[in-house]
Amino acid sequence: MIVNGERAESYGLELSADYQVTPTLFLSGSLGVLETEVTEFSDHDGNQYEGNAFANSPSYSLSLAAAWDITPELTLSGDAR
Repeated sequence: MIVNGERAESYGLELSADYQVTPTLFLSGSLGVLETEVTEFSDHDGNQYEGNAFANSPSYSLSLAAAWDITPELTLSGDAR
């Protein structure tokens, strides 16, 4: 059974940067911060969940990526999260 809470709060911040190291090498990255809280919620059995963070919501996230133009026709790229 899926039930939505009555009230909740969330706020966050995300920063990202891109950098062209050379004409053929590009780097990028990002960092995210998320704060969540259930402020009003009880289930059908009367269990209270106030003060809990949202389920499946990461507090932090990080992403890094790179792209290298080996030739005008061939690019090697990758990313990590």
